[in-house]
Amino acid sequence: RCYIFKLEKIVSDNKPMKTMFNLMYCWFDEDGANKDGDCKFELLDNMFVEDIGAYEMYSSLVMDKTFTIKANSDDNSLAYKIWIDNNTKNTLIQPIFDKDEQLIGFIGLDDVEDESREWDSSVYKLLKIAAKSLGNII
Repeated sequence: RCYIFKLEKIVSDNKPMKTMFNLMYCWFDEDGANKDGDCKFELLDNMFVEDIGAYEMYSSLVMDKTFTIKANSDDNSLAYKIWIDNNTKNTLIQPIFDKDEQLIGFIGLDDVEDESREWDSSVYKLLKIAAKSLGNII
């Protein structure tokens, strides 16, 4: 499964700014879809980083580092539980920055079968190139 999320800064009266996940695109084979054929990320779409405890992931993305999630992790955050509830065994996430070097989203790959998968270095490189290209056209 492959997907692109946009990160939006939301400001409301008398409240601190929050960052929202917005699912933009998702590609999958039938194992990565729900019974209606939709990508299984409804639980994460329109959620706030701050509300689901995705601080480690967000910090990694801000520092332009690839982030990984594995099903056998001891992470207790709601973000981790959402990923696992979406049938994810192993995830690779690369930040997307715009031309002004502002974090605007991320592109991710999921393995929905193998939690012990070791992503090949060529996959890391390809994901980084894809993220850079997307950032340059946005």
